[in-house]
Amino acid sequence: MIEMTETTLERLAMSGLALLVVAVLVVAAALIGMGNYAMDDAYIVEHSVKGILAGAETRFIGSTPWQGVTSPLYVGALWLLALILPIDIAHWLMGGLSAFALVLGWYVLSRRSVGPVVAVVVAVVALFSGMTIYQIGNGLETAMAMAALTWILVAFDRRKPPIWGYGLLGSLLFIRPELAAVQGLIALFVLAKRPSGWQAGLVVAVGTLAVMGASLFAVSGGVVANTVSAKTYFFAEGCQPAAARAYLAAGGVAGFLGTVGAFGFGFALVVASRLRSIAAGFIFVFLLAYFFRFPGALWHNEFRYLYLLLPFAVLGWSSALAHQNATFRRVTAVIGLMAVTHVVMTAGTRLSAYVDEARTVSKENLSASLWVAQNVAPDDVVMVHDAGLISLHGRQPLVDLVGLKSPSSAKVHHDMTYAQCRRVPQAISEIAGRAGAGYMIVTRDWNRIFRLTEALEATGWTVERADGERGDTLYQVYRIDQPASE
Repeated sequence: MIEMTETTLERLAMSGLALLVVAVLVVAAALIGMGNYAMDDAYIVEHSVKGILAGAETRFIGSTPWQGVTSPLYVGALWLLALILPIDIAHWLMGGLSAFALVLGWYVLSRRSVGPVVAVVVAVVALFSGMTIYQIGNGLETAMAMAALTWILVAFDRRKPPIWGYGLLGSLLFIRPELAAVQGLIALFVLAKRPSGWQAGLVVAVGTLAVMGASLFAVSGGVVANTVSAKTYFFAEGCQPAAARAYLAAGGVAGFLGTVGAFGFGFALVVASRLRSIAAGFIFVFLLAYFFRFPGALWHNEFRYLYLLLPFAVLGWSSALAHQNATFRRVTAVIGLMAVTHVVMTAGTRLSAYVDEARTVSKENLSASLWVAQNVAPDDVVMVHDAGLISLHGRQPLVDLVGLKSPSSAKVHHDMTYAQCRRVPQAISEIAGRAGAGYMIVTRDWNRIFRLTEALEATGWTVERADGERGDTLYQVYRIDQPASE
């Protein structure tokens, strides 16, 4: 009878959690609109899939469909769905499946240590902490990467890791490049502990890595994404003095912990876990890598990159709540109540901010993209700083001034912006001139921070607002005319 009661409670807990995730996804789609996202980066995914379906790059000069893809596995999975579904529905479904796998993984990870009710509470608090919903609904691979890390923790937090865990381990590099560090740490962990079946498991991991790497190289000509390098050269923060980099990195971490509130104590509580060495090792390597190369990224998009670490907080909470020391458990429970209270007090505001931002960005992005499609000649080159919706509308050739989709731009920033460790107006002029750009589409914030129109004017270009009738919009289109050569 007790067994039946526990089984029933388990089923109710998992069913309730599943219904909650589905409800969140459906409500978000209803409020924002299916196919709309808070970051224009999301549309690079759809653009890449369309290029793969077409068999060639469709818009960006000198590029390929796989250029600028951070997560080949995410794009590949979306490509398969797009073979049978409209791409906007396939994209939403891909994000939904990733989110479902993530939250279910949090429950399973917690359930190994605590009862079903507590496991549900941990998963729900994680879901609504900070800007988690914003991140898993951003149209990128964030939810898939977080889910993959969660299930890796599930697989290797046991005496005999399952074969599927080793297969997942081999695929991590192709979900997000940063997860390569997890691959190395888990491999070292397995070699040190030598759990049952470890030899066959590592063969599966290495085999998966080799097959996926060879397949990706065959279709794209590369294995590791270039996106971090392109951003590193454009933002030129890794060349700054150590104190400046430390300030940026520390501020990003502090801001992230501030958003998740008391739930962030889970990162400290991970010391109670059997996998604490892996957690500490990855967090250290992760933060150190960004400190040296791109510290400001830890601030970007509501601390998007740092949310990859959130599964470790879940691991910390579930391990601490089951600690053998009663006093430790009680203290953890008290802090846990603080985390629940913080979520209850802030979730509404965070969700409202997410919905508002997604509505505004998607609406303004579409408006500017349609303006270009309808008012710019099909053969005029347009320079952009993000792929955005413009890559899905119109026929105008595009050049990415950052370099994610345009390798030539990344080289210019490597040779000029990063080499001089500052904003160099000549770099923007060089990129626009080489491409023969006649228009540039920028956001107000990017133009204010990076002075893109000022850079062109300073190097002799004529710059004037082309879509002035649209008013003071988030996305703005400029007509740019190259100075006559002497």
